[in-house]
Amino acid sequence: GSMAVEGIDDAESYVLRAVREVVGGVPILAQLDIHTNMSQEMVDVADVLIGRETYPEIDMAERGRECADVLMRILTEGLVPIMAVHRIPMIWGMNQVTAHPPMSEAIAELHRIEALPGVVCASIATCYPLADVPCLGASVYVVTDGDLDQAQRLADELGAWIWERRATWHFPRYTTAKTLDQLGENPPRPLVLADRDDNTGGGAPGDSTGVLRTFIERGLQDACVLYIVDPEAVEQCLAAGAGAQIDLQVGAKSSPMQGEPVAMRVHVVAVSREGRFRYDGPMYAGLEGCMGPSAHIEQDGVHVLLVTRREQPFCTAFARTLDLDPRQMSTIAVKSAAHFRAGFESWAGAVHMVAEPCVHSEWNLHFQNIGRRLYPLDADGRHLQDLPAE
Repeated sequence: GSMAVEGIDDAESYVLRAVREVVGGVPILAQLDIHTNMSQEMVDVADVLIGRETYPEIDMAERGRECADVLMRILTEGLVPIMAVHRIPMIWGMNQVTAHPPMSEAIAELHRIEALPGVVCASIATCYPLADVPCLGASVYVVTDGDLDQAQRLADELGAWIWERRATWHFPRYTTAKTLDQLGENPPRPLVLADRDDNTGGGAPGDSTGVLRTFIERGLQDACVLYIVDPEAVEQCLAAGAGAQIDLQVGAKSSPMQGEPVAMRVHVVAVSREGRFRYDGPMYAGLEGCMGPSAHIEQDGVHVLLVTRREQPFCTAFARTLDLDPRQMSTIAVKSAAHFRAGFESWAGAVHMVAEPCVHSEWNLHFQNIGRRLYPLDADGRHLQDLPAE
């Protein structure tokens, strides 16, 4: 739902169209990410599109079963699915975790629509906000049994409801230092800070150093950063071996926009040449993962997991393979926008978003291909939001 391809404006509809050319009139149903950038052509080509309703996205299997159920209704009950979309002129902010207001209220409105007679299914797409494509933007899409007018009316209705609340979908942006100052000396622990912009799940490099530098400067104890992508530092740790004391320049090697490397004199706690583990949280439970060559380093009470492959922490399983249990830490930083919540929020004392300079910082983005005005962008395709407070 959020693919971007050089030379193709609308990659999802391109794929759907290619499938249609092969299968002809056979029903096409697809499950979409909650961050889909929806186009009219996607709606025109597919028979039924069903979006995930959770963020973090833990309902993949449930939505897959829903696709199968709808397909069976088409084949055995004579269901005639008709789909309509309402494209909202808006980029949805990061305030979209479905377990909490205001996003939980949007999902409740969605379920109200789905319960109406004649409605087969309905979905909200919050959009993938980093794709510079013509179909960028939030949307609502509704499927009914043969009633296009009803589908369009309901999509328009929920789209207007979302638009009226457009400012509520955005978090204030504060640096790690500002967030710690606001929380005071005794915030609920464990305290989880999500470095939202350097989210490798969204394609960020994962090696910005703002959070790490702040942890060290503040003298935090029992603190950890998950993860910093730094293959060069990992190789130095592997060469030295577990138990060694070495000097490292950590992070910020992918781009000057990621900050500056942090000079550290570290204890190499543990290393792994493969970084293999098995997920044990709500997302991907039981599947194998691989972070590549990895290392657990520590300096003055601040622990860092250095990895080679870019991936956000969905649970604590990988950290534990390197002798680090985040649940025993006082302050935990994660390079993630929301998916970390699936494996962290149940035991965290508090969760707060932070914003540190990086490639994906909104003030670095200049959209050139969207072809329409989208809130909160200005006429030149730049974000209107302020820089994060220091």
